[in-house]
Parts: sequence; structure tokens; C-alpha cells
Amino acid sequence: MAITRRKILTGAAGLCATAAIDAMSGGLISQTHKATNSSQRIKVKAAPTPTPCPGATPFSIILHGLFLVELWDSNTPNEQRVRVISPKCPGMKIPHEHVAGSWKNQKFTGISGFSAPGWVTEREEMPDITGLPTLAGWAGRVLNSRIHHSLYLPWPDLIIPLRNVDPTTVSHSGLGTPSHFPLTLALTYQCGAPKDIVPINQTDWSKDFNYHIFCEPKCGVGCDQLPSHADDTLRCISESFGPNGPQFTLKPKKWDCKPVPKDKPPSASHIISDEENALSEIECPPPAGQVGILSVHLPMCASLILTQ
Repeated sequence: MAITRRKILTGAAGLCATAAIDAMSGGLISQTHKATNSSQRIKVKAAPTPTPCPGATPFSIILHGLFLVELWDSNTPNEQRVRVISPKCPGMKIPHEHVAGSWKNQKFTGISGFSAPGWVTEREEMPDITGLPTLAGWAGRVLNSRIHHSLYLPWPDLIIPLRNVDPTTVSHSGLGTPSHFPLTLALTYQCGAPKDIVPINQTDWSKDFNYHIFCEPKCGVGCDQLPSHADDTLRCISESFGPNGPQFTLKPKKWDCKPVPKDKPPSASHIISDEENALSEIECPPPAGQVGILSVHLPMCASLILTQ
């Protein structure tokens, strides 16, 4: 279904509970907005690809974890038509790390506050969000006090779901008719980075490499901790909107603690498989002599969309 620029799309809320398990042991109201799983591999149907700029290499901002991504209509200034929100989640037993940086050096540093790099594009229609979990009518309603970081961007050409949880393993309601539960979400600009300006100050940057933002546990969550971390994540989302937040459900049908594999082949030619890794897979490599770390995710790690 094509989404016209007169429809307002929802902020992808990546509700991420990443669990790193040793394989051997098994073991706002808007402040500044003025405009107005399973080991089974999932085949992702990509959105139609716009005509690329001749000779240009696409550029993506890639989100890992718990994000609320608002999409706004054409009445909003070009550079503010997307707002990526990392919620503040006080009281989590296993806290989220908030870090970002370029894939070039994989140096991810802490972020907080509000970022508006002033990027603009010539895109005239909203990107397609068909199949993504959506909270209709909730854009612009996140409490400012519950935002750890937010980033304003122009509309991307594509929103690409990566590393999807098997939808047959997910129980959900109040989220539209989702068919994808992506653990990683790519906001893709077909003509390259809109401007050679770092999107978040004091983070590593290269316009020639994709830019990653994380909001998830640094070194994983044990299998026995998954249910409680899932509850903490869902509570964080609900409380981000105040006492009368959205009513929805999103949970696995059973707690089987299985890893979600990366896409093979990759779902986008400009995104390599390792860019789908969770923060735990990047920052917490396995000890010498051990088989490896399994990244176990829950469906609440999937990005949610909020519409106006």
C-alpha cells in the first residue's frame, strides 16, 4: 500500500530486549516539533526501490533496539519530517545503553539530548511503512521528560526492516496488521547522506558509511531474565506517553530463548550482514575458546510506527 504525503506515519518504536547467551553454556508532548523469535529465517519483501541517483551509494541510519520513530506530513519542515526517539526508561533492571556512531570505525559513543542536523532532501512522498507495527494517532505525544535522545531527519526513501522475528511466533494486538517485526530498522537515503554533517554531535561520522544508533542492553540478558526485561520494556513504552498511553500487546507466544538469525542474503545491498548485529554482539565478544554468543531478541525489540 503506497503511503501518500498526506498520511502521517508512526514513529518506529524499537522495543528491544537483546539477550546474549553463551552458546556453550546455553546459558512530549513534542518539545521542538512545530509542524503543527525463532531461528527460522524470514524472507523480507523490500519496499519498491525509487530510482537511485546515478552513481550514488545509498546511505542508511540504522536503528537497533527501543526506538519510537515519528513520521510527519508535508506541512512539517523538510528537515523535521522524521523524529527518532530513544525513550528514557528509569527503573530497568537491565538498563539500555544509548550510543551511536559510524560503521567505518565502529566507535560508538554515548548520546543524549536533542539533535537536529538540518538535513534536507527533495523527496515529496512519505516512505512506505506497510507491514510494520503501528500505533495510530500517537505521533507527537511522547512526554518530553521521557526522552533520552531525539533526532530530527527528512523523509528517507525507504524504511527497510532487517533481522525480522518470525511473525508466527508473535502475539500482538493494537498495532495494525504487521507482517514484519524487525530487530534492526534502516532509514535509507538512496542518493547518499543528505548532508556531510554528523547527525548527532560528538559521535564518529563518515558520510561514506552507514550510521548506527543503539538503545539496548550492552552485554545481553540471560534467558531467565527475558520475561522481566520484556515487561520493563513494554512499561517504558507505555509510560513514555503518560498515564493514558496506547493500549497494545506485543510478546512472544512462548519463551524459547532462541536467537534470531541475520538476513541471508542481506535485505539491502548497501548494508552488510554484520551491520545487523546487536550491541552485545559488537561490544561483548565471546571469551577465547568458547563457541560464541547467541543474540536472543524478543518481538518487543521490533520497531513500532506511530501515526499522527
